[in-house]
Amino acid sequence: MITTPIEDIMSKIEDTHQFLLESYKSAWEHLVSIKEEHFSPVDIHDHLCRFESAQATVVAYFKALTYFEETFNLTPKGGTKK
Repeated sequence: MITTPIEDIMSKIEDTHQFLLESYKSAWEHLVSIKEEHFSPVDIHDHLCRFESAQATVVAYFKALTYFEETFNLTPKGGTKK
């Protein structure tokens, strides 16, 4: 199947979207596990930093995605906005 550059980009965006959501979920689960185990303050700080980093990455991704959609008048699935 021949795809256009926009279709290729949208496919990569969807793959990135899924990866980031899974990473964010994993970071959140790590953070939640803190209350189930006994961690040192350094370990807790490391977990919080990991979560904040994942959260910042997801926020930056969605800002970029919104800009892309508005610039090219697209939806995440490649359709045209009405």
